Amino acid sequence: MSTAPAATSWRQSSTSSTGSVAAKSSSLFDMFEDTPSTNTVATRWRRSSPSTSENHDTLLCEGYLHKDRGLFRKRRRWFRLTRKTLSFYETNGGTLISTIASSGIHRVESVGACQFDVVTKVPFGRSGQRVTLLVAPSTLVRDKWVQALDTRKGVHASHRATMHGELIAEGYLTKIKPDILSRSRSRWFVLTKQHLAYYEADGGAFLGSCCTSDVDRVERTGNCSILVAARAPFTRTGAAELLLKCESEQECEKWLACLQNTMSTTASGTAVVAGFAQWSDPSVT
Repeated sequence: MSTAPAATSWRQSSTSSTGSVAAKSSSLFDMFEDTPSTNTVATRWRRSSPSTSENHDTLLCEGYLHKDRGLFRKRRRWFRLTRKTLSFYETNGGTLISTIASSGIHRVESVGACQFDVVTKVPFGRSGQRVTLLVAPSTLVRDKWVQALDTRKGVHASHRATMHGELIAEGYLTKIKPDILSRSRSRWFVLTKQHLAYYEADGGAFLGSCCTSDVDRVERTGNCSILVAARAPFTRTGAAELLLKCESEQECEKWLACLQNTMSTTASGTAVVAGFAQWSDPSVT
């Protein structure tokens, strides 16, 4: 019988121990760091080097979209758009399938209620096509992606990123209710340098947020669960703690890394590392 991994936690330290906080953040990423080679089996998350500005990349938006190739050939994939690249993965935090430089995007246009085409200058994806038809879960989400992708209009950041600071990660997490009479709900979470906020859905109503500097503790409580504790209530129900459940262990590792690194670097006063370099199995095209 398998056992849950030991809990991984981070707690706000005093200003006199910022060195140890930074060390904890570094060691966390060492857990996920891998060296690219022909033997790489799966994509891993790794902190990008913050030593030079040329290596820094800014996340614009990410989320699940369906790739529509017709005749019941729809695939749910996790897309991630930065200033430099557009990439998609099997799942959130999973294996990289394909990536393209932002300069390789020729045009983006809405073609249906929730659909939009991404036309590239070079083949993109396993099929080697230059036109990728994507289906968003709503028109609001479609418009968010079209706006972020449409470099012809000079759009370089989503509305929420400009509201709350540079985007670190976003996606659906399930808020687990400790009371068995209450219903757990899936909410859209947005993590930036300054805030952890959550919404009714991607593109939906704002529900609550707290400053990253007010987060006291981030702790892994199970295979796919994370506890976030703040110094003051920040949810609609007046809670200061959130128990969040991810879809998979890979997604949990990604969120834990993003949360702990953001909170640790906020506490120590150093720059938050928002970018991630990723590698994939060379056999995956």
